[in-house]
Amino acid sequence: MEDELERLWEDFNLTEEEKLEIPLIEEDTKRSILMGKRSLIILLLMEKGLNREAFKSTMIKIWNLEGWIAFSEVGHNRFIIEFQKVLDIERVLNGRPWSFDKYLICIQEFDSNTPPNEIKFTQEPFRIQMHGMPLAAMTIEGGESIGATVDDVINVDIDGE
Repeated sequence: MEDELERLWEDFNLTEEEKLEIPLIEEDTKRSILMGKRSLIILLLMEKGLNREAFKSTMIKIWNLEGWIAFSEVGHNRFIIEFQKVLDIERVLNGRPWSFDKYLICIQEFDSNTPPNEIKFTQEPFRIQMHGMPLAAMTIEGGESIGATVDDVINVDIDGE
């Protein structure tokens, strides 16, 4: 069966009529670009089924947003979240990492030109807290050196500085 499907697929060709290009309406394109600037795409790293309503209501409460948000499911445990206010996007990005039911929520800024299923989730920022450090290492430079052994350093906080 597989061999037959492979053979049929190799011989597959579109007719000239089927190759027709469909132009996008400029107004729709502008709206999509604007939506992309106000959206994040998230992936919830869990295998089991997700209670979507519980997830949405929990995240809205935890994020404590000022404006509305809209969830659109675009794949298995993958959502585009449109925000009313850019300030809320910054709050969500700066508060990472986030989790739901002990599962990591990976977040990427959304580019409306890239199909949602092609967006890769390869990194997620984490906070690292060090204890028992020698006093000489309790500096911004010391924190950057230690953090660099894990990955890129975003910020170093020395006793609330």
